[in-house]
Amino acid sequence: MATPKSLTRLADSFVAQETLVQPIETVLPASVVFTNAGRIGFDAFERKMLNTTYRSRLAAFDPVVLGRLPRGTTMLGGDSYWIWHEDCLVSDQINPLTSDRLQSFEALSSMPFKTETIEEPCLLVARYGDVTWGHWVGEILPRAVMAERAHPGRFRFVLGQSITTAPETRGYATVILESLAAFGIGEERILKVRPDRHYRFKSLHAVSGIWSIAGMNPIVMDAMREAMRKSVRPAKHQRIAILRRNNHTRGFHNGEAVHALLAESGFHVPTIETLPFREQVSLFLGAEMVFGVQGSGLINLIFAPQGVRVISMAPAAWQDSYFHPLIQARDGWHADLRGPTLWTGEGLQRDAPFLAIEPDITAAITHLEQAPAVVARSGVIELAGSTLPRRLGSQLKEVAFGAAGNASDYTQFGWSHPEQTHTWAVGPFSTMRLMTPQSHGQIVLELDVVALVLDRGLIGRPLDVVVNGVPVGGTVVDSFTTLAVVLPHACLARHDRLDIVFIHPVCLSPRRTGHGDDDRDTAISFLALRLMAIEGLPNSEQKAAA
Repeated sequence: MATPKSLTRLADSFVAQETLVQPIETVLPASVVFTNAGRIGFDAFERKMLNTTYRSRLAAFDPVVLGRLPRGTTMLGGDSYWIWHEDCLVSDQINPLTSDRLQSFEALSSMPFKTETIEEPCLLVARYGDVTWGHWVGEILPRAVMAERAHPGRFRFVLGQSITTAPETRGYATVILESLAAFGIGEERILKVRPDRHYRFKSLHAVSGIWSIAGMNPIVMDAMREAMRKSVRPAKHQRIAILRRNNHTRGFHNGEAVHALLAESGFHVPTIETLPFREQVSLFLGAEMVFGVQGSGLINLIFAPQGVRVISMAPAAWQDSYFHPLIQARDGWHADLRGPTLWTGEGLQRDAPFLAIEPDITAAITHLEQAPAVVARSGVIELAGSTLPRRLGSQLKEVAFGAAGNASDYTQFGWSHPEQTHTWAVGPFSTMRLMTPQSHGQIVLELDVVALVLDRGLIGRPLDVVVNGVPVGGTVVDSFTTLAVVLPHACLARHDRLDIVFIHPVCLSPRRTGHGDDDRDTAISFLALRLMAIEGLPNSEQKAAA
């Protein structure tokens, strides 16, 4: 075989294509209402999550496209599922952990395998990761589901022989076949590619765009759930717990105590990995609250109802946020729990057993039981000392306090000079003035701030916000914090300007506290201010009338 000269994306390889789902932008709402990440020594990760993943955000999803690959596209053997055509190797089929792709290609292509030519129209489903249930259900199975949904009965489906040949006793291949059959794809339509063969296709098709940077396409999620709703009855268990009891990674050190606590709290604890596919789906279709260790068992959140409440657990070193967008797409509520890792130095630290903090599980259940009340009055979620808008509204105004920003147009008294990413407020208070924006919804003032906490005896710096003479909210800033407050009608009525006063009475210079020569009485640094319009929230007058 010739050596490919370049890598190409699957979507760029199509010679003909059909758009199954148009590109979309949608709001993924803030959903985390409880986390213990900071308290167990993982505060840097928590700050990152507060600033990015946990926040309500506008997410862009690529189109889902069914395309035809060039005639003669070849799949290499060795259970690699690598495909190439002409001089191009398709990157989507290559495990990102593969270090030397060219060397691996040469090794695979030089294997003395027979090359089999396939004449009939086929759909590429096989891909690295197919031996992991989470990747199968969330990333690979949807390829087949969306193609079959668009063109029932048209394709044979290209899958590895090892995961589609059912053993005499129930095994992983059994549930793979069950999952395909649930969506109308029988075993007779599977092209089971052998590891000791190369395959050349005259008409190979593929689906791209199931996942984007923002997560799994929510329309694909909905299509899979709706298909199952037509044939699967939701289970009667309102609370289910998915534990990794038969897995060697990310297991509970105190598993028996956790199991007992969950049972006392009304959770059904099935051995999910032994259940037929439809029974797994049934459990999630009917679940109001789900407890699970972050892992493959939680991928069935695809089938969960809107508003599902999820407690996820992981070791402190586990930084994957794979499942969070699934919860957001289901408009769900999330308690993100971490536990101290009991790592012995062998294997990966993130996969080591860990200790579940039982009082935190109890607190998470309590928070989720009352989750809607967290946002009933203000439309924001209170989390880890910060408040996050539940849903991103239209942005009315943004002020950036860095050197390249626009804050100098609005700041008045009590500010230092702009630095690269921020501006320090100095002295006990600082002021700024904005024009009052026009909005038919409630206006939320959102601040990204960081406190200067150098002395171990100083646990935080208070910050209060006054708008047009009306106190609107505040917090104690002990690290990076996002503060969001809904502006009441009293501070907006008959005002064409917003005169804002930030009160930060604890202001000490680094020099006075023995931390350098800076003699500015710094208190809190401001990174950004945003004014957001959140539609559908009752204003203060409507609340009073209610």
